[in-house]
Amino acid sequence: MITFKYKSIKPFYLTDNELNQLVVLHQKQLDLPAEIIKNQLVNRDLVHLYYDENQLELIGTIGTQEIHLHDGIVMYYGNTVIDEQFKHSTCLAHAIQKSMASLFLRHPFKKKYHAALASSSGSFLYFSKFKPSW
Repeated sequence: MITFKYKSIKPFYLTDNELNQLVVLHQKQLDLPAEIIKNQLVNRDLVHLYYDENQLELIGTIGTQEIHLHDGIVMYYGNTVIDEQFKHSTCLAHAIQKSMASLFLRHPFKKKYHAALASSSGSFLYFSKFKPSW
């Protein structure tokens, strides 16, 4: 089983090194210019960074953003990229669990929803476990 180190940070506080590692990881899987990747981060409330504990290299990123509605909250997951060799390292499950717990503690009486844009079949299958889903 892969063990990882985890860091949750507001996008504004990312160091240049963290930001460069994030861009490199995204560009391994997505054909996007660095500026577009960086501009999308601005919209996120938090960016979860996952590092391989043994090599201290960035293996995954997950951006979360709360969208407040009149009677509920949508937790949106974006900027999610997990290195192919670490795709089963539970990074996504960890981020979802942390964000769900946070929402329940901070907003106990509001309706809660989760939304994600699945860019791979694996992500779609993972999110479709949560019912109802579409």
